[in-house]
Amino acid sequence: MLSRMKEPYEKGESELHLDPKSCDWCREASVEAVCRQPFNIRFMYADDFEWTRGALERLDLTLNEKKTSIRNASREHFDFLGYTFGPHHSMRTEREYIGFSPSKKSVTRIKKKVGDLLEPSNVGPWEQVRNQLNQKLRGWRSYFSCGATAKAYRAVDEYVYDRVLHFLRRRHKVPSRGTHQFSSERVYGPLGVVRLQGPRGVRS
Repeated sequence: MLSRMKEPYEKGESELHLDPKSCDWCREASVEAVCRQPFNIRFMYADDFEWTRGALERLDLTLNEKKTSIRNASREHFDFLGYTFGPHHSMRTEREYIGFSPSKKSVTRIKKKVGDLLEPSNVGPWEQVRNQLNQKLRGWRSYFSCGATAKAYRAVDEYVYDRVLHFLRRRHKVPSRGTHQFSSERVYGPLGVVRLQGPRGVRS
């Protein structure tokens, strides 16, 4: 579908607007979307699959019904593009709201990449290992920079520190747990590891 769109996005200072007049598919399907921040898009389609199928067929496109579903974001969670959409709980207001956050699968995937990098078999110089680690973390943070990120960032930060601690403790043959030699302040400070979310939201 997207391949038939001709520059449908108009990005303003504080919103992303999908202009229905900018592509044939949008005009045909009467799609309207307004986004106050990336991914926070409200789409309004016709509910009728038959109507949608007919509209797509006129554009020589096929609706994949196995991968198409209608979800109620106010009542259920669903994953899309690495994010989980649906009811969220605000720790600040103690209220529920409809939002989105990095999915559990996305958090698990970045943890695996970190773990694979910090294997004992990796004998590269620390500067090289750290730069590779930071590249992965910055790339992940860049994509998952929208929505409710605090919980996911905290989980990744804690995992990264644990893996770096064990990696350096083994490399330097530290007999103790290594928390004194490689404290979180040192790992995220002089040793130069990127922290996704620091104190009061400060990022490295």
